[in-house]
Amino acid sequence: MSVRVELSLLLRKYVPDYDSNSGIIVDYEEGKTIEKIIAELSIPKEKVIMVLVNRKPSHVSQRVQDGDHVRLAMVFGAG
Repeated sequence: MSVRVELSLLLRKYVPDYDSNSGIIVDYEEGKTIEKIIAELSIPKEKVIMVLVNRKPSHVSQRVQDGDHVRLAMVFGAG
């Protein structure tokens, strides 16, 4: 069980083994939030300006489901 995470270009520097073609796969756990994923990836929370889950706007407090597609972005000039 997993969640696929894609990072905008500006956030990729925080995840050294990030694959720009497929993103990164994180383990799904019951009750896991996007905030927890951000912490696991060692991305500074304040750098994440936009969160999409399955192409819909979301928030870092949202709990993910198995198979979700999460996109995290940092807006240029926000860092």
